[in-house]
Amino acid sequence: MPNKNTPNGFYMFMLEEQKKIKAQTKRAPSMHEMPSMCRDPWKSLSAAEKAHYDNLAKHEKARQRGGSSNKDMYRKDNQRQIIAYRKDAKVEKEKRRRHETETMMKSWRDEDSLDQVFHVIDFQVMYDVRAEDHHLPVELGMVAFNLRDGIQKSFHTFIDPGEIPQGNKLLAFKHSENTHKIPVDFDQGDKNYEGIWSKINSFLQSDATKSEDIPPLFCLVRRCFIYLFFCF
Repeated sequence: MPNKNTPNGFYMFMLEEQKKIKAQTKRAPSMHEMPSMCRDPWKSLSAAEKAHYDNLAKHEKARQRGGSSNKDMYRKDNQRQIIAYRKDAKVEKEKRRRHETETMMKSWRDEDSLDQVFHVIDFQVMYDVRAEDHHLPVELGMVAFNLRDGIQKSFHTFIDPGEIPQGNKLLAFKHSENTHKIPVDFDQGDKNYEGIWSKINSFLQSDATKSEDIPPLFCLVRRCFIYLFFCF
């Protein structure tokens, strides 16, 4: 373990993990215990994640020296976040992905993989423009299945996407003709977006185990969730 006066990236990582453990258990391990607990997790971090902690260590060294970089330690960005402690979106996404993968794998340990239930959701959209921050969903389908027996249950509904944004009607018409064939003026879609969320949640909750709130849901068109969320 590095000397207290010469922190490195691993030391900063241990400090963060120690805080997490304390928040969960109300009792934090000592720093003498942390190296053995953190060595393997540290090795599994990506280069970008390790660089984040190395940067924290650099600022901490400067703070301890009281040098010219000391003031930089507490500089804030335009969101009023301390720059040195600002979360890197790429690093945080990688952490979340690893956590989700580990959680999912743990849930399989006591179960035959052929009986593991997977949940998949997919959407048909009004039109597909990758540059936009959300997609307008017109149809939703969900299935729960395992490798032994196939599909266990399913859920389907049409969704009212609202008015077509100005200038995109031709794009929506062409997308409909080339893909799902749902008419652009289709008026039978569900407008109760909160109700749709509730049905998705109920679909998942019925398969939840004691170790999880809801099981993992696999989806390719994440932008549809963004649209539905902000509609209610």
